[in-house]
Amino acid sequence: MALRASKLTVWLAAAVVVLLVVSLVVPAKLESGWVDPVTGTTRYETRWLGCFSGTPTIERTALDAWLVREEGLVTYDWRQIVGTSGTIWGRAHSRGHGRAPEVLSLRGELMTMFVKASSDDELRRFVDTMRHGTRSEQRDAVNRAFETAIEGHETIDTPPSPSHTP
Repeated sequence: MALRASKLTVWLAAAVVVLLVVSLVVPAKLESGWVDPVTGTTRYETRWLGCFSGTPTIERTALDAWLVREEGLVTYDWRQIVGTSGTIWGRAHSRGHGRAPEVLSLRGELMTMFVKASSDDELRRFVDTMRHGTRSEQRDAVNRAFETAIEGHETIDTPPSPSHTP
């Protein structure tokens, strides 16, 4: 009876060791991020054990909101820009990064400033370039958008100069 109990203990200990080694090597969690190359809207998601997924986090931009008002519906063309897998212990197993679309450099407040400072026609041209332009044309459009955002912000923040009347 004692020999049988000790064999069971050895088997259980071996199983625990195998499970521990497997948990250190096999990825259990995958964190992924995507961006829409037109609006700059981002989506992040965590998937556990390849099948259990949390609620995706979507960060919409001001351009996204404008496009919904303008067209009524936005169809995203999600491009994966990041993916990291890890073990249940938090150790990174692998990392991958995709090429970010040009619009991603207009994140957050910059995009909001650009949308506020632009006319509807300017925004339509920007969206058209992001949808159909070459990478170079998109880069130029983003650079112009950056300048528009900064100039618009300076205009808002700069008080009018006092008039000098003799």
